[in-house]
This record gives sequence, structure tokens and C-alpha cells, in this order.
Amino acid sequence: MNNFQYNAQLKFNYTREVLIFKGLTHVLVAVSLYASLFQSELSTDIFNIIAIAFGSLLPDIDISTSKLGRYNLFAPFMKHRGRMHTFITMLFISALLYVLDSNLGLCVAFGYGIHLIMDTLTPMGIMWLYPVKMNYYSLARKHNYRKLEPLIIVLCSAFLLAKYKEIIIYGFLFFGILKVSKKSIFNKRWVRF
Repeated sequence: MNNFQYNAQLKFNYTREVLIFKGLTHVLVAVSLYASLFQSELSTDIFNIIAIAFGSLLPDIDISTSKLGRYNLFAPFMKHRGRMHTFITMLFISALLYVLDSNLGLCVAFGYGIHLIMDTLTPMGIMWLYPVKMNYYSLARKHNYRKLEPLIIVLCSAFLLAKYKEIIIYGFLFFGILKVSKKSIFNKRWVRF
């Protein structure tokens, strides 16, 4: 590998890393927007939050290292920000889920749409007009708003903690209990034969 190829590879790895929001950020922004826009009972919120979180992670199923992409056998053969990151795919998937349950379809569409809008804030952008045009559209040609990601995570987490503190506290307790029991079950020094 010559010096030019090495520099090109470094630049490709750097841009690939910089142009992708984390799954956590997609989920937090989508759920925070839902929580701020809609007021409903806590019992329906849990189902909606899970559906919105799923929808906000779904477009990245084309990356084998993403939360959902790990379970996609075809992810290595898919292009990131290809067909999965299009408005028409969002409509198709949401319509299929709407047939099963109208609320599920709308919540997944909400999360999916927020993901697409967030990816439009990166220099790479997405193909909003696919299949009519194969052009990538971005609101951040020169600036990358991913640098604001830590601030976005903190603000959304604080908002959700204030709104859903009971759910979050019970979640931490539940996962804390699982962590303790996992340690006691799977740690060799705790198990005696």
C-alpha cells in the first residue's frame, strides 16, 4: 500500500466514523420529541416509546455493527444510507405495520422519520427523493452537527428523566438486579462445584 492509498483509507475511515449518529442519540431524540409533543397515559407511553425507539433504529439495519444490524444476515451486502434511508422505505414499512396495528405503524413512522431528519444534518445526507432521484440531500454541507451529539444526549436524557423518572428508575433497578445476578451466576469464583 503506497502513501496515497494509506491517506485515502485514513480519510475514508475518519469520514465514515464522523458521519454516523449513534443509535442511542437517535432513540433519545425521537423519544424526547414524542414526549414533548404528545401527552398520554403512562401505560400507552411505554408501548409507544418502544415502537418509536425501534423505528428510530430501523434505518441503520444496513450496518452490521448497529443495534439491529447485528441480527441482519444481509447487512454486509447492503449500502449504508442506501434504500433503507429513504422516505419511500419509511412509508412502506410503516404501512405494513399500520395494517397490523395502526398505533404501531404511526409510532414506527415517527421514529423512522426522526432518524431520517437527523441523518440529513450530517454532510453525507440521505436520498429523500429516491427512486425519482438518487441524489443525497444534506442540511450540513460544510458543518457536521454530530459534534453536538454529547450535548444532545445530555439534554434529551435530562428531559426524559424529568418526564419519565419512574420508568427510568425502575429500569435502572431492573438492570442493576440483572447485573448483580449475572455476576453471581456466571462469575466462576461465585459458583462452586
